[in-house]
Amino acid sequence: MQTVAGHAARKTSGRYARGVKNLDPALVDRIRAALTADPSIAKAELARQIGVSRSTLSYYLRALPEQVQAVAARKEEVQNSLANSHLELLTKVSAAGEQIEQVIAELRTLPTTPATASAVFRGYAVLERYHRLSGELLGEIAPPTTNVYLMKVEAMLSAQVNPASLSPELRAALDEAQRNEQPH
Repeated sequence: MQTVAGHAARKTSGRYARGVKNLDPALVDRIRAALTADPSIAKAELARQIGVSRSTLSYYLRALPEQVQAVAARKEEVQNSLANSHLELLTKVSAAGEQIEQVIAELRTLPTTPATASAVFRGYAVLERYHRLSGELLGEIAPPTTNVYLMKVEAMLSAQVNPASLSPELRAALDEAQRNEQPH
């Protein structure tokens, strides 16, 4: 029967207790260069680029803890920088969308002509693209879309109509509809 002390002594003499030894300096340099060039590279891709197995790469990475920590810090800096650029882009897209909304509102105050109606309609199409881009930047897979045609119908329904400008048939139909809505 083996004692606990004998088992512990045998375990410390194993390869895990010895640590990482006999590293190939050329391979270490290639790993460092690849990590410096692309800190966000996956281990499998790094192993493929270097030309070693993933287990060999893991063996070498254990021997290079300071390099791995430096790459992790650099990766975090790069991710923070990308996040800041992403937020700046989102802010610019949102500001452009607001400007388009203002232009559309200004166009809607003008007298209705075919040219202004067409410009408003195209403005809504551009605004829809900006909304989609904003949604994609926010990380939504399928951002909510605004149907331009429904907006046009809503604008037509919200416009005030002068009953005197209607044809006699339409005025009669309107009067009939109003009589039917009144309680008896």
